[in-house]
Formats: sequence, C-alpha cells, structure tokens
Amino acid sequence: MCSGPSGQGERTMGRPTYFRIQRLVEALDAARCGMTLKAIAEELDVVPRSVQRYLRDLLGDGWVEEVEPDAEGRKRWRISARAKRRIPLSVTPGELLAQRLALQATEPILAGTELEDALRTVTQKVEAALPPALRTLAAQAEQAFPVLARPARAARPGCEVIEDVLEAYLGRRVLEADYRPASRGGKLKHYRLRPVALFQYRGALYVGALSGDYEKPIRFALHRFEDVTLTRERFDLPPGFSEKAFVEQSFGVHDGEPLDVCVRFAPTVAPVVRERVWHPSQQVADLPDGGVEIRLRASGWPEIRAWVLSYGRFAELVEPAERRAEIAGELAETLGRYEGAGARR
Repeated sequence: MCSGPSGQGERTMGRPTYFRIQRLVEALDAARCGMTLKAIAEELDVVPRSVQRYLRDLLGDGWVEEVEPDAEGRKRWRISARAKRRIPLSVTPGELLAQRLALQATEPILAGTELEDALRTVTQKVEAALPPALRTLAAQAEQAFPVLARPARAARPGCEVIEDVLEAYLGRRVLEADYRPASRGGKLKHYRLRPVALFQYRGALYVGALSGDYEKPIRFALHRFEDVTLTRERFDLPPGFSEKAFVEQSFGVHDGEPLDVCVRFAPTVAPVVRERVWHPSQQVADLPDGGVEIRLRASGWPEIRAWVLSYGRFAELVEPAERRAEIAGELAETLGRYEGAGARR
C-alpha cells in the first residue's frame, strides 16, 4: 500500500498513470491464478472503479486476459501470454558493466521513492533475459562497484510526489502544490506550477517550474513538497525555452542573476581543480606560479561561495568585487570566533 503526505488516491481522469499500470502488471504477473477486482483495488490502494478503467486499457492493448471466475463466482484477470514473453538480450560485458555503473549511481537518488521499485524491476527484467554466464557477471559487477553517496538525503519525496510531478512534466499539466522551502523560516506556501524541467543534483531530484507571473522557472526540491495534485489544465512551453540551458545556467540549484566569476587556485590544489569541469561556461588558464585561474558565468551564488570557501586558503575569489568583499567580511568574522579558542575549553 502506498501512503505518505502527498497520497491523494485516484484524482485524475483519462488513461491511468505509468506507475499504477506498472504496479498492476507486476501484481497480475505474480498471481498465477489471476486476481479479482477487489484484490487489485486493495493492492493498488485505489477504488474498484479505477481498476475497471485500468483493466479496460490493458485488455484493449492485449496485456491482460480474463480467466475463469473464482470459487465465489467473481471475475479474475491475469497477464496474457503475449505480455509474458521474454525477449533474449545480447550484450557485451562492457555494456553490462556500464549499465551496472549507471544503475548504482542512480540508486542513491531514488532510494526511498517509488522510482526505486521501478529501477529494481527493470534491473530484474534485464537480468532475466541474460544468459547464465552474463547473469553471474552482473552479480559480480554489483559487488565490485559500491556507490559512496555521503551525505545521503534524509528527506525523500512523498510516495506520489515523483509520479505526479513526472506526469505533469511529460504531459505539460499544471500542478497544485504545497511547498516548504529551506529558507524563510520554512513556512508552507501554495503554488500553481507548470513543470518545464526535471533534473538531479547531489543525490536529490528537482523540478524547474513556472509559477504565477514569473517569466523564468523556479527550482523546487521534490523532497520539500508536502502535497501535490495533478490537474487537468494544460500549458505550453515558453517560446524558445531550452531545458538544457535552464539547468546548466546555475552553478548548482539556486536561482538568481548570472554572475561573472573569477577564482584563482594555488599550485597545491591546481592539479585537482584542473581535473573537473565545474560549469559548462568555464575558461581555465594556467598561472605563472603553477596555480590555475577559472572564469565562468553562472547563477547560484550560495553554491559558488561554498565552492570557493571549500578550498580554504588555497582559493581566492577575484571577481565579482562585491562578493569578494562579502567573503572577506565572513572570513574576518570566522577568525574572530577562533581567536582565543583555547581559553573556551
């Protein structure tokens, strides 16, 4: 059963959502003798009327079939022979290892959400279609590439948040949402959102959405939604909107006006700094002393600030000048906290 702060039951008309169809197919696949309408409704935590609609769609597509009634005369359904067919896969060991790496890198982001079950299901389906030798290799690969994702996100999206946000994004449908931001005292606020971008950042899922009269999308963390409701209202993308450009504009996930940034790194950390692409707009130049200078244009000052300060005395923010003065003031205040620290024990 699915429960959580955003659980609203069956709220929309039309074709059923992907996740509910997926759960229905998996439940029927596991039931050898078929399932009754009541049993399916309890499994999916929806009303029987919704199950009837799901079954109509699946019957029309040839995915399910009706079987003999149970002992009490109640109708039953099961997965059709067509849906049970397994298509053999031919993959190379390199392709299999690449898939394993991608799955394990994604797992920390999806842990505790409905997509975690979907990821596990597709992995099982792929492995079921592999010859025995490759199934063994897949198991070995899983053990060989552990994923270190720290700090992990303690808060996860509600049970149906991902489902409804994803459907709103793919179908260009408006969401009614209650959101509790990390700033402004965490006061709950209601939004009517038009999702135009979905992306992940540091182990969390985010949606970029238009709200009210804002001309530019705002970034929302999915785990901070306390309730979402998918509406029937549809919308169009703004003319010329580029999801890729929107996501890449920020240094992280914070909004704001883009800044022209210049940071100089000392020779001690220069080799590590050169190894990474910090932002698509970056320009890297070697300095005479062996250090490195990076120039970039991006929004998201809180993350740019944290990046610079994470290198301590080995990094210097050169531009913009007003932000340089801001960091200087912060460092002076921090130094004051440590002066005479030995006497505070």
